Order: sequence, then structure tokens, then C-alpha cells
Amino acid sequence: FAEDEYLQALIDRDNKISFFKEQLDNTKEQLDNTKEQLDNTKEQLDIEIELRRRSYKALDEKDKIIVDLAKTLKNSGMTIFEIQQKTGLSIEIIEKL
Repeated sequence: FAEDEYLQALIDRDNKISFFKEQLDNTKEQLDNTKEQLDNTKEQLDIEIELRRRSYKALDEKDKIIVDLAKTLKNSGMTIFEIQQKTGLSIEIIEKL
């Protein structure tokens, strides 16, 4: 009977080891999946950041062109009201030109 108890203890130990190995494997798989999802999300965010950066750059360039146009119109004698209608700039901005 002592041998049976010893064998049972070994079987229990092996079962625990197997259980924890399975838990470890599952955890590793979940971590791999999470890492993959994070990598994909990072890629998407990097793309979004680049698109926004390009959009802001284009808006800045457009704004510079509009301000330059407003300066030219003001220097040519056009009224502030007319410049505002043509450019959409505020009166305050046009007055500062």
C-alpha cells in the first residue's frame, strides 16, 4: 500500500505539472495574440498619424496661400470686407496684414 500511495503522489504531481504547463501554454498563446493585436493597432495608428500630419501640412500650405492672397489684395487697394468675402479670413486677421 505504501507503493500505491507513493505512485498516487507521483501521479498527482504529474497531473499538477501537466495542468500548469497547459495553463502556461494558454497564457503564452494569449500573450502572442495580444501582441499581434497591439502590433496591428500600432500600425493603424501610425498610418492615421501620418495621414493627419499630411492633412495638417496641406491645411497650413493652403492657409499660407490664402494669407498671401489676402496681402496681395489688400496691397492692391481692395477693401477689408471684399477680402473677407473672397478669402474667408476674419476681419481681425486681414487688418493685421
